[in-house]
Amino acid sequence: RNLHLGKLDARKRYVIIWPRSEVAHGAQQVYRERFAKFIVSDLLYAVILPLTMRYLELRTDCSLSLVDGSLLRCKRYGTAILRQGARPYEEVWERIFEYYEVRGQTNNFIPLKICGLMSSELVRFLGKARKKYALIQIKTIVINATAISTDPHSYVEAIKYLMANGFSVVFAGRELMPNPYKDLGVMNYAESEIASFRHDLELVQGAQFVLSSASGFGNLPVTMEIPLVYANIWSFACPLPGRYTVTLPALFRDSSGRPWSFKDQIAYFYDRKDSVSPIPSTLNIRSASALEILEATKEAVNLGQDFKPKTELQKCFQNLCETAPLAVAESRVSQHFIEKFKSLL
Repeated sequence: RNLHLGKLDARKRYVIIWPRSEVAHGAQQVYRERFAKFIVSDLLYAVILPLTMRYLELRTDCSLSLVDGSLLRCKRYGTAILRQGARPYEEVWERIFEYYEVRGQTNNFIPLKICGLMSSELVRFLGKARKKYALIQIKTIVINATAISTDPHSYVEAIKYLMANGFSVVFAGRELMPNPYKDLGVMNYAESEIASFRHDLELVQGAQFVLSSASGFGNLPVTMEIPLVYANIWSFACPLPGRYTVTLPALFRDSSGRPWSFKDQIAYFYDRKDSVSPIPSTLNIRSASALEILEATKEAVNLGQDFKPKTELQKCFQNLCETAPLAVAESRVSQHFIEKFKSLL
């Protein structure tokens, strides 16, 4: 996107060097043509990384992470030892703000979506479902933006709605598919022999809608401008940025069961300065209901068919904290949800 905007020198050749992993190999297979070279090699990575740490002009740093793993591995080189393997929180916010602004300037440019890309294995798996399908993904581990494991039953009404509207529904991710989904006839990609990061990328690229409760998987449809419901996010001060994304927050509650205000939950996120570690188990958390997920699904599907600007209530939610990425994200909170909980504004 920065190349598209002229913020990077188009005369230079850009090379990705990535240590070996399933994710690296999958990304290489799908996106190798997007770069001058896309190399997956532990040895070359170990040789080149210290040089890029010492001579910053050799690299383009696009990371949005609080954790800088490269500094952890090579902190004995140059000035990297002073950083202790972590970026200052303020620097991360600046990077996220910049990324969201760049996305807003490049809405009609989708570099990570390659139309028609699908391996023969995935074509055989999907069969006729390939014509129109939605992906669903749950989270069973509490980590990062996931504050509470997904209640499988909370997706059931949304699945029925999707099927009634001509979608085949595919269970993605790597979790075991819950029995209620099997009973509804959901296709089980997650436990299939072809499940891999390469096929994850291809599967998302061909989808018309995604329902997800994980930031990692949810980022895939966001980068490809595919309608998404991002459910049960507690750290909504930093939502996913996609303009076709509808956010459904998980709410913190006090000991009496009363939800915190949105501003109090945002303040907790800021004070904590950590969106990676699981939140304390002592917190009382309310996840999205089946009706809320159903209504958010309807909203996201409709956005993909007939995009509309945010409502006044959605803008009020977005303006809760002007220093948070929420303020510049093009995604929106669910209209049904914010109408239900407008007293928390």
